[in-house]
Amino acid sequence: MPAVVNTVSPFTIQEMTGERRTLRLVGRALPYRPFNLKTKQRVELTWYPGNPEATATVLGAAEEPTQIKGMWKDKFISNQVEAVSTATGTVDTVLVFPITLNDEPVDTVREAVVIVDDIIRAGQQLQVTWDEQTRVGHLTEFDKSWNNYHDLEWSMSFEWISRGEPTVPVVFTTSVSLSDSSGRIASEAANFRSAIDTITEPPDSALVESLTDVSDLIGDAVSAVTTAVSSTVRKAGAPFEASRRMISSCTQIIFQTEAAIATMQSQVNGFYDSAVALANMSFQRRLSWASYERRVISASRKLRRVAVEQRNALAKQVESTLLAVYTAREGDDLRMVSETFYGSPFDWKTLLSFNELTTSQLAAGQIVLVPRKPGQRK
Repeated sequence: MPAVVNTVSPFTIQEMTGERRTLRLVGRALPYRPFNLKTKQRVELTWYPGNPEATATVLGAAEEPTQIKGMWKDKFISNQVEAVSTATGTVDTVLVFPITLNDEPVDTVREAVVIVDDIIRAGQQLQVTWDEQTRVGHLTEFDKSWNNYHDLEWSMSFEWISRGEPTVPVVFTTSVSLSDSSGRIASEAANFRSAIDTITEPPDSALVESLTDVSDLIGDAVSAVTTAVSSTVRKAGAPFEASRRMISSCTQIIFQTEAAIATMQSQVNGFYDSAVALANMSFQRRLSWASYERRVISASRKLRRVAVEQRNALAKQVESTLLAVYTAREGDDLRMVSETFYGSPFDWKTLLSFNELTTSQLAAGQIVLVPRKPGQRK
């Protein structure tokens, strides 16, 4: 009979300050599923008298409080045995401890309760992780319902302050540094390429070819960013031109990272390797593919986020020199944009040249810079 492997990720509570303890729950000690996380965008609406349309002020996303529940029993949190299939097809036996504190086993329910009680009383900032989900915040409630000395139903409530993303110090400045923008983009692009190159299993040719094409296009866009920055040194009065080129390059990077994510989700989730059926793969190989998928998608999202941030900041910086910075919607083209801002569809070639585009068709989300014509006002 084939071995059954528990693939549910551990639930980890780690103190980021104070004693920096790490409490890890697996197997029978895990919270009940589903594990609910809720994100809310904070928007303030202002209704002005006589205006049928409200003005929206977007304040930013916030993580809603989370409550988890579970049950611990002494007979289930003692040492367990789990069978794990190896790459050779043999079966190894390993000991699994459902609850550990700093990698040391917790043998009884009462001991686990003392630990969680101490964590909530300490009030330290916590990082809570389950699979790919990470939240940073505080444990605010620990509710204990004893059935008897050995059995406990419990619930924990958390208040979140972030998703654990690295924070960037606030810098008060009147302009965006082109060299800093270029450096951040180049750094995340290198991380993206490194993630692609970490594949260890025999690669599926179609998948690798798709990712390589995306990576090459991103490399071209990063080179264009570097060239744009260097042009500010060679020519006087070039910052606007460099910003314009960087905005265009950032847009290309955004499109390509979205393509990389779509490729991983459609191909890896679908069949991992077109030459081998999913059912015939070993657990280790499937785990390797899934790990590779997470690395590439995570690197893609980080690169995309940096490209969006830099594009928006640069667009804001050159906004005073432009008539508009337009974000395309599904079905838009340059003729429509020309009609909207110039009053005629026949100036679309001005937009084509200014944005260094090769077609009048636009993709949803694409940024179009609309230059001000001589003597034109908003």
